[in-house]
Amino acid sequence: MTAPQKKWFRWRGLSPGGETISGRRAARDKGELEQYLAAQGVILVKADGGRAARRLGGRDVTVLLQQLAALLRASLPVTDVFDLLRWQAKPRLRRTLTLVWQDIEAGCGLAQSLAPHLHPRHRFIVHILQTGENSGRLAPLAAELAAQRERHEKIHKKLKRAIAYPATVLTASIAVVTVLLLTVIPQFESFYAGFGGELPNYTRLTLRLFSNLSEYGARFVALLGALIAGLLLLHRNTHWFRRMLGRLALKLPLAGGIRKAYWCRLFATVVGPAYGAGVPLATAIEWLSDSSPDVVFREILEGISARLEEGAGFSEAIRRAAFFDRFFEQVVRIGENSGRLDESFKQIAGYYDEQIATRADRVIQLTEPCLILLIAGIVGWIVATMYLPIFNLGFAL
Repeated sequence: MTAPQKKWFRWRGLSPGGETISGRRAARDKGELEQYLAAQGVILVKADGGRAARRLGGRDVTVLLQQLAALLRASLPVTDVFDLLRWQAKPRLRRTLTLVWQDIEAGCGLAQSLAPHLHPRHRFIVHILQTGENSGRLAPLAAELAAQRERHEKIHKKLKRAIAYPATVLTASIAVVTVLLLTVIPQFESFYAGFGGELPNYTRLTLRLFSNLSEYGARFVALLGALIAGLLLLHRNTHWFRRMLGRLALKLPLAGGIRKAYWCRLFATVVGPAYGAGVPLATAIEWLSDSSPDVVFREILEGISARLEEGAGFSEAIRRAAFFDRFFEQVVRIGENSGRLDESFKQIAGYYDEQIATRADRVIQLTEPCLILLIAGIVGWIVATMYLPIFNLGFAL
């Protein structure tokens, strides 16, 4: 469903009357631009390609779906909806929405027009919107996607806060210690040397650390940067390395549980609306697999899809995946047996929303005392380094 991303072209051509005209339009390539102009009776003379059209970010997608659902419920045609949305949008989004509007006006469907402007992880949105167009349920499906995206944004913000808080404190602590080692403590060394006293072993150890930091710090930073760049390159280009990291992440304390709960929630929030719109489960799972950047999760989804194609029941395929917890398996089994699987997906999504929020709060609660102890240790170390020689000098006098 994904299409090549469009680029802006500045073009110059000849009108049907032989006059030189120019303009600006987005197209996937010069051939598409030439076809469009030819349909208007314009002969393309020159086209200069510009930068690629901007993709919609996560928050942009959420807001767009909310506005789209509201306007579609008012029974407005899709063309009029995007004509209205593009003039209400901020300048950075107006160009993108204008491209979508132009494609819809040219006869393309909403999903097809929106596909080039979405990130690959949002491909399932294109599939579900396409299903809505085909079934005549575009407005309710857009509303359901908007609600799911809004809940996703809240969960994402909570997880970011859980990670950002300790990361910020650790970074600030490292920066303070580095500044003290490079500026303040060396001044104390010359001060103590003026009194002719011998520095304590503890202080000499800290000063030796300062000396090594001054001499080898740049090399260490360069080596660390090269190591990180190498790991990122390996992660991007090597399947087994991504798989290994993905499985390792699932075994981490606290973080592994949050990651697993996030996948369970994602499964329910993507497969649920698609199944409710009449899409076969195997197809909906393939959509989710195609949108997921995680190698381990994709393997799990591919295994479930393969078992469904072999004729296994959905609850049986979930159980044999040996990944989902007991709650997930039981709710799916009950929903399958009662014929209300779409309601089960909503129950699963709500449960894991709460689980993720609770576990993120627990991470913050457990991190705070650890960070307090760390900062106390750093302060105590610096204070002991600077004032222990003063005490020794006082006793010597």
